[in-house]
Amino acid sequence: MKQYFSKQSLLWVCLLQTFLIVFQSGCKKRDDLISLNTGTIEPTDLFYTDTITVLSSTVREDSIPTRMSSNQQLAGKMNDLLFGISESSIFSQVRLAILNNPISPVTGADSAFIYLTFTSEIASYGNLNSTQHFSVYELNADLDASKTYYSTDSISYNQTEIGSYSGSFNLVDSVRVKDSTFSNTAPGIKIALTKDFANKLINAGPGDVNTQSSFANYIKGLCIKPTGNPASGEGAVVGFNFKAVSTQIHVYYDGDKHINFLLDSAAVKFSQYKFSQQPANITIQKNNPLLNFDTTYVQALTGAKTFFRFPNLFSLAKDNKIFIHKAELIIPVYKDVISSQYKAPTRLLLNQPDELTGRNLPLIDLISSESTYGGKYDVALGQYKFTITRHIQDLFSSYLNDGDNFNFGLYLTNTIDLPITASRILIDTRKSNPIEQRLRLVIIYSKL
Repeated sequence: MKQYFSKQSLLWVCLLQTFLIVFQSGCKKRDDLISLNTGTIEPTDLFYTDTITVLSSTVREDSIPTRMSSNQQLAGKMNDLLFGISESSIFSQVRLAILNNPISPVTGADSAFIYLTFTSEIASYGNLNSTQHFSVYELNADLDASKTYYSTDSISYNQTEIGSYSGSFNLVDSVRVKDSTFSNTAPGIKIALTKDFANKLINAGPGDVNTQSSFANYIKGLCIKPTGNPASGEGAVVGFNFKAVSTQIHVYYDGDKHINFLLDSAAVKFSQYKFSQQPANITIQKNNPLLNFDTTYVQALTGAKTFFRFPNLFSLAKDNKIFIHKAELIIPVYKDVISSQYKAPTRLLLNQPDELTGRNLPLIDLISSESTYGGKYDVALGQYKFTITRHIQDLFSSYLNDGDNFNFGLYLTNTIDLPITASRILIDTRKSNPIEQRLRLVIIYSKL
């Protein structure tokens, strides 16, 4: 449905919107922004459409870099009735708090534990009251500071367990920890370590503690891995903050002595994501990505993303070149699957598929102006809204000026930037919804 608006009623409003977009994108010239411009734009009519065909399906998410946000990492295992089993493990180096400080204990280690600090109360996904299990293992191979680690990567580790944890995630209450004295520290979990591994930490020789590199050769790092098989509706995944000073290893030795080892932001680390037992509603879509479905899925930990296609987009310019004043993609969700246990993502991302690899690429609208791009969840309306004016205009520019069709669709994904979020959402793509509650691409444009 195209609706016509008189120049007197909406022209100046839309031209003002165009000016704001240009201004917020770095005050670039309009012909720098709109490549169709071959002269002075003198629109005589403004047009509005919200009936561009949008096809939707759930597709596989590629592996994503998980070292890029190394201050925060996800860990845990959960069984979501709608998405199946998801889990995340952490691989991390251990670093010295002080160089050239060999311990040479007299009686050896008394006890030791890893303290992992939670990111925040909102960085969680699942049933926090269910019992979570972790095992800790020592790495057999080096973590490479020059390498980009992805969510499907793994590092070889010794199969002998050197630490374990069983308990729920309390994201609110502080925890009592002893350094030189007892004190309360930020909410987190304490993972007990074996005395054998604690003794290895404090028995490092002078040649092992003279540099961080030599210590990394002595102890290559740790794998913190969730274990067990949570029942449906049980388990959780949470974010841990490796920038927090409280995230570290504590070792107590010789009766009354204590030393810390670091798991800080300078330590090379990454998260490994796995998912299994996804229900047929998701797997059928993944096996038929070019069909259209009434419900699609978006999940953290690379479980799923939504693929939008716009097959008749260029029909807007079948008779004339056009100038895009504004383009918005409005994405409604199923609000009845949102709860305190399964919170809606506070923000989602729209990406374009890479022409060659199909991987996620950021839109020019996000790069130019994150504030106008949008993507935050509107609780009242139950939707996400993205302003993608520049992306849509670039598609038309390439198609009409050069004959290039870069209309590959868009991917809707969970965020992988800071803060890392563990969450999921169901997208309501039903065409039977009233227009104001429908998935739609809204475009305001003029003909040239």
